[in-house]
Amino acid sequence: MGTPAGWARPTASQIVARLRERPPFDRMEPDDLAWLVERLEVRRWPDGAVLLQPGREAQAFFVIYDGQAQMEAMGEVSEERRILAELGPGDCFPVEALEERRPVFSTIRARSALTCLQLSLADFRWLRRRSDRFREFSTHRATAFLEESRRIFHAHFAQRGGEPPPLSTPLSVLMRTHPLACTRATPLREALRRVDEEGADVIVVVDEGERPRGLLDLPAILRRVTLPALDLSAPIERVMLTEFVRLPPRAFGFEAALEMASTGARQVLVKTIADETDLRFREWIEARRTRVDEASGGRIGYLYVQSTGVDAQNELVRQFMAQWRKDGLVIDERFNSGGQIPDRFIELLNRPMLAYWAVRYGEDWQWPPVAHRGPKVMLINGWSGSGGDAFPFYFREAKLGPLVGQRTWGGLIGISGSPSLVDGGAVTVPTFRMYDVRGQWFAEGHGVEPDIRVEEDPSQLAKGTDTQLERAIVEVLRLAKEKPPAPPARPAYEKRVPAK
Repeated sequence: MGTPAGWARPTASQIVARLRERPPFDRMEPDDLAWLVERLEVRRWPDGAVLLQPGREAQAFFVIYDGQAQMEAMGEVSEERRILAELGPGDCFPVEALEERRPVFSTIRARSALTCLQLSLADFRWLRRRSDRFREFSTHRATAFLEESRRIFHAHFAQRGGEPPPLSTPLSVLMRTHPLACTRATPLREALRRVDEEGADVIVVVDEGERPRGLLDLPAILRRVTLPALDLSAPIERVMLTEFVRLPPRAFGFEAALEMASTGARQVLVKTIADETDLRFREWIEARRTRVDEASGGRIGYLYVQSTGVDAQNELVRQFMAQWRKDGLVIDERFNSGGQIPDRFIELLNRPMLAYWAVRYGEDWQWPPVAHRGPKVMLINGWSGSGGDAFPFYFREAKLGPLVGQRTWGGLIGISGSPSLVDGGAVTVPTFRMYDVRGQWFAEGHGVEPDIRVEEDPSQLAKGTDTQLERAIVEVLRLAKEKPPAPPARPAYEKRVPAK
């Protein structure tokens, strides 16, 4: 492009002075600013020249040095709505498109003779990594653009009489299920045919194990396949996008939006889990913990112990540490599948107070410092066996509290220690059986009887009421009322001065 008569190219010091007039350059470190100025190219455009057009991916970052430009809406719009913004010295563009790595949405047109400072796309990305100030600026611009898009999005739904999903909605609700997927070796012709037939706008490329390895959306198809006139027999792996945002289903819409704004991603891949068993198990626990908390006004805690193995030891400690300060505890060992001998479980629940420490500032300390001193109730049923028999048996032997529910399974004879056979088979042999400190055998084949018998009521469970749990709540509240778990009063300090 020719240089007009009378125009002088700005010097490095003049460029620095102009940049220092506007953020983010006014707060940029001197070394970073010097690095930037060395890489800026000075470009000149005549009045009416188009710098950027919508639909094309931005390849450079521009800062206006002198002159005026305008941002125009894409598509067919009225004249009064065509100009979106007027740009002058110090304004920069297209930050949002570069940040989000997407095509430009607007036309940038010179309104007068225009001088711009131009930075290549590669240098723009390097400057983001190099300068904290510039990275904050570009991320903020993209986030602001996202917020404005959200406003327009909501206004659009309001005009249609609908309600958009809030950004606080989990991705499990917002995500598109069963997306179009193909393998890495799928020919482009086949992939595009399926896009057309199924009306999809994105393809997930997976490997042999059904793990996502890439994406291909409509803008990428246009840029990587259509415009270069790529051979459609080529595998989709050649053109797929390998950089994309991955988030779990429990993440929220605003988290996805922020990730897209900060990384420039157009798509977010929500990777669901293969098995919901653990989630449903934890939801079951949380529903009962919440019920106990609500019914007791926050005074009573709830612990669930699913086995007596290592998994349940970890769970018991995790749940206990969050609730040991409660006035009372409901320990639920229904459906306990056993595992090991649960003496350590009892040791954690049965830590008697040995002393208290009077301190100069704050509340007195109990000792042991982590120990529950209030009443406890244990829930049992006929699905609890092996270690699930021993746990309530020890609970009763330690006099920790009443057992509520139904008799346990009654299968405590151990079968470990039997050698395997040479053909890979096995024979189990009873190798040990428990008897109590009074010299009486454990009731093998019968189990542990409850102190308060409450039958399971499937009809009430179907309505959301756990009758056994409700009875346990009543009992532990009664015990807490009869004998509140309050520490003794601090004694008066004795006189330690020798008598005269």
